[in-house]
Order: sequence, then structure tokens, then C-alpha cells
Amino acid sequence: MVSLLRVVWLTAVVLYCLPVQAQVVLRYRFEKDKPLYYEIKLQVEQKMGLPGQQDITVKIESRDVSRWSVKEITPEGEFVLEKKSLLLQFSQTVEGPFGKQAFRFDSTQPAPPARDASQKLLIQMLQNQARVPLVLRVDSRGRISQVQGIEEWHKGIQAPAAMKKLLEDTLAQTRKQMKSLFVPLPEKAPKVGDQWETPFEYKLGSLGELKGKVVHRYEGTRENIARFARQTFLQGKLDIKPAPGIQIKGTTQTKRTQGHVLLDVVRGHIRASEEEFQLEVEADILAPNQNQKLKQTATTKQSMRLLDSPPKLPQNSQEQTEK
Repeated sequence: MVSLLRVVWLTAVVLYCLPVQAQVVLRYRFEKDKPLYYEIKLQVEQKMGLPGQQDITVKIESRDVSRWSVKEITPEGEFVLEKKSLLLQFSQTVEGPFGKQAFRFDSTQPAPPARDASQKLLIQMLQNQARVPLVLRVDSRGRISQVQGIEEWHKGIQAPAAMKKLLEDTLAQTRKQMKSLFVPLPEKAPKVGDQWETPFEYKLGSLGELKGKVVHRYEGTRENIARFARQTFLQGKLDIKPAPGIQIKGTTQTKRTQGHVLLDVVRGHIRASEEEFQLEVEADILAPNQNQKLKQTATTKQSMRLLDSPPKLPQNSQEQTEK
């Protein structure tokens, strides 16, 4: 017992003597002529199963290395940032009863040949995304009031008539998603355990609507790095009529979610972030004289990290071309 009390006492002394970082108001800061370079990665794995049939698995990976630079600092104190992609890579693999199909895109290489109309559409969108920079207006609390450039991503794209509305809705929702690139910071100095929510709603044409929220919780600051837990919760209903006499009705919701964001308190920008969440879709496929159950899971992993220096890219990349 004496030894145990001594250990407890010593632990208390050590904890008491540790330097405590005072609560500070957290704000974003950006400087002209000091661009930041970020690498953003996304991994998605979807599995769709029908009773008595082989599952269909879709794996998607993307990597975006981009330069963020200050174009203007407004009198109101907002930053006008340009996000320019220097390297955009995308891959998609589909496996199922029909075999395996793979697609690869690299903005530093010639575009791959398109096998069909949907793949041609995807290539055009990726090419535009790699070519057209985004311009964001953001304040010191991370609230993005304006996003420009996304509308340019679908200029000149020849989409099938059935996909035009979905494409327009998807691009509109992409604009909303871009507004979540920054953690919205509280007005006052946060206390450990403080949390706040950012609600969202996505409309995806005939695919229905998705509603949800992103929850951030302040976990403290150590060595000038503030850490936030990040969780995304989503739910929605499906009511699709892909063909006459066929209807798909069901629900989608978050099954698992976890992540974090690291903010450099001194420099005023994000050092890194990671998030993983899993969605589950359960639906009924209703057709004349035939009903089937559909179950689909989608696991998404996304990360963002600040690079210590400008990236070394292939000679024919966008960054090298500008020099």
C-alpha cells in the first residue's frame, strides 16, 4: 500500500509540474508569397451483393498534390486562396461476375482511351479538374463563403441525357463539400471537450437526398498543435426508378466514423487530417413478379497532409510547365 501511494503521489507531482499551455483563440493565417503544398488522398471500397449472385466490388483511389497560394487579403480580413492541382491521379477497379476491369488516370500522362460514354465523361471531368484551379474565399475561422472554379469542371463535357441532371447535382454538392476543407473554429478559446456540429444536405438527382452532420471535438493543444476529433454522420432514403416497372427503395446510414485534424496554432494552418467512415445501404429492388434485396457497404478513407517543401514532380507536370 505504501508503494502504491508513493506511485500515485509521484504521478500527481509530475502531472502538476508539467507545463500547461494556456487556452488560446484559434485562427487560420495565410501569407502572400508563401504558398502551401498539400497532398490529399482518397480511398473508397464499395461492395454490393444480391442474393445468389457474386458480389461486385469497386475500389477507387485518388491522389491530389496541390499548391495553395494567397491571391488577396480583403479589407474584411478574408483570404482569397487559389488551390491549383499539380498532380492528379485516379484509379478505379471493378470486380464481379463479369470479370475485372481497371482504369487509371494521371494528369502528367496522356489520357487513357475511353471504353464507353461514361468513361469518356470521367476522363473529361478529371482533365478539367487537373487544369482548372479553385478559388476559395475563407475567413480566419475557416468559414468558406465562396468557391469558384467548380462550374468550369463540366464545361465542354458531353454527358448522356440521362446523366446530365445527376452531373449537375453532383457538381453542386462538390461545391458544398469544398466548404468542409477547413475545420470551422469556435469564436472563443475552446476548452478540452468542447464540440460543435456542421450540418449538410446533398441532393443527388434521382438518387435521392442525403442529410448529415460533421462533428468536431477539441481534444487539446500540445507543442503548438491543436487536435480535433472529427466524425461524419450521414443518413438518407433511396427511391429510384432506373427503368419502367423497376423501383429501388431503401436507406443509407453511417455505420462507423472516426478521424482527427491537427492544426498548427502558431502558423495558423492545418498540418494533417485523417478520417474513415463506413456507409451501409439496404434496399429492395421491386420489379414485376420479382423482388430482390440489395445490400451495399462503402468504406471511405481520406487524408490531407502538409508537405514540408514543394513536391518533386515529373518534368511534364503542371508545376514544371509553369517554370
